[in-house]
Amino acid sequence: MWKFVIERALPASKVFVKLVLGISAFGVALITIFAWWPLAKDTLFPFEKDYKKLAELGAGFSTDHFSEMLGAPTTLKQVSSNPALKQINYINKDYIVTTVADDSGRTLLFSVLSCNPDFHPRFTAPDKTELQLQMEPLELIAPRNLNHDLYYKPGSTGSSVDQLVELGDPTTTTANRLRAYAYGVNGACGPTRLERPDGIHELDYSGPINEAPDDVKDFRRDLAANFYTETVGWDLRLVDPGALKVSAIDSASGLNVQPQTTDTVPLSPLRFDLPTYFINPKGTKTFTR
Repeated sequence: MWKFVIERALPASKVFVKLVLGISAFGVALITIFAWWPLAKDTLFPFEKDYKKLAELGAGFSTDHFSEMLGAPTTLKQVSSNPALKQINYINKDYIVTTVADDSGRTLLFSVLSCNPDFHPRFTAPDKTELQLQMEPLELIAPRNLNHDLYYKPGSTGSSVDQLVELGDPTTTTANRLRAYAYGVNGACGPTRLERPDGIHELDYSGPINEAPDDVKDFRRDLAANFYTETVGWDLRLVDPGALKVSAIDSASGLNVQPQTTDTVPLSPLRFDLPTYFINPKGTKTFTR
């Protein structure tokens, strides 16, 4: 009888052992997956960490905050002496973060230039416009009102502005601080010259988007934005419409601050301010109609 009981019990014990082994194997698999996932995540989503960093930056933050998020600046230079303003670049292989800060360390201008068609950081502009670089044609991310200004200035030399800039709605915050933004194409990482049948390819244009020449409208259908810029305490009124620069103004009166800036500040880094290894004329996403 005992032999019979033991023989009947053996299969049950085998099932139990198999169950324990199965649970152990499942546990080992979970541990392996958890150990593997951080590396796999970086491989499958290589830019997620950068997107999260950029989402925590903007005009108005301190320079210490930028250094905490991005590390030590790559380049730094004075761009205005009165008032004293410095331009700081944080250069990554796929993008550049540029800030302009005053002597107190407060960032007045924040700009991101993407030089990789696959790098798509997302921004929420001061007027709540959602904007994602290198993702869709310029004409699809235009502000709601097509009377907004567009400044197209292809450059023929390395020290030229060489940018297409579109201005968004300025917004006054509860602290009565004016916030403004712009986006467009920086020639350091994308084409800005129009190819026309007559051979002319350096058409300048300043004016409302809806009044732009057909060549400029076609350009906006074919190319994505590769930079985004926002400012606080400044209006993006241009000192010289062809220069694509900004000057500080008083947010309450709308008038130029006193003393006025003796120098002007680019919205997005100029080509000659960037290292040659970063320059990539094919670094902007294009669309075929």
